[in-house]
Amino acid sequence: MNVLIVDDESQMCEMLEGILKDYSNNIHIAHNGSDGFDIFNKFNKTFDLIISDFNMPILNGVEFRKKIFDSNKDCPPFIIYTGNVDGVMRQEIEGELLAVVSKSDIETLEKHIVEIKNKVLGSTNE
Repeated sequence: MNVLIVDDESQMCEMLEGILKDYSNNIHIAHNGSDGFDIFNKFNKTFDLIISDFNMPILNGVEFRKKIFDSNKDCPPFIIYTGNVDGVMRQEIEGELLAVVSKSDIETLEKHIVEIKNKVLGSTNE
């Protein structure tokens, strides 16, 4: 499973990478939405899941998601992982968004990761 983590806080990236290592062998990290978009394109838009913080410099999580959706209507599942769930919910989000998860709710985050991994494995019969 190919995963892109986008968060401006290094500690959060490390924590997410630690959670994901049990589910993915291919994890990429960016520290803002603009860099995340560049990585998304560099790897030919082949990510199975994107996990992004909401509040970041350059492009926030919703702006980053919109930029991906505008360039690729077949956007991978996208989780916004944030300390400001209410702020995200007030933003307009075009297209499908898998979830908005609080940074304090690791259990829900892992549930969504497992769902995506099962879909990926089911579709590739690995």
